[in-house]
Amino acid sequence: LWTVQDFIVYQQTLQTIHDALLRDLFNQLKECYGQSPPNIASIMKILEDHIEEDPAFAPKQDQLSDFSKQVTEALRQSARDLYHEIVQTKLPEDAESWQFSHVIEMGKLVVQRVAKMQKRYRSMSEIK
Repeated sequence: LWTVQDFIVYQQTLQTIHDALLRDLFNQLKECYGQSPPNIASIMKILEDHIEEDPAFAPKQDQLSDFSKQVTEALRQSARDLYHEIVQTKLPEDAESWQFSHVIEMGKLVVQRVAKMQKRYRSMSEIK
């Protein structure tokens, strides 16, 4: 049996851990377009099975929708950065030198990165 004070401290601790895990998840998801997409399974497991399933956990209102919006925007920016990086490395600076083979190379690089991401995250139904 918990005292009211202890229960409040426990709830605050769960919220603090939840916030820290979301920050870590956010930082890792921003790197998913990299050469080696990070494994987020352990963070997701802790969040889903140990924090969010705890009856004492009370998420902040709109926290998950705000988090989702921030992740979506960060992923869009990461995708833009990757695209610009590929364009800079695979296309000649002089537009007159561009050839269709350059576009094919760019496409292959994009498909490679997507395949790595799909392989890494295929078992996570939330990401599919």
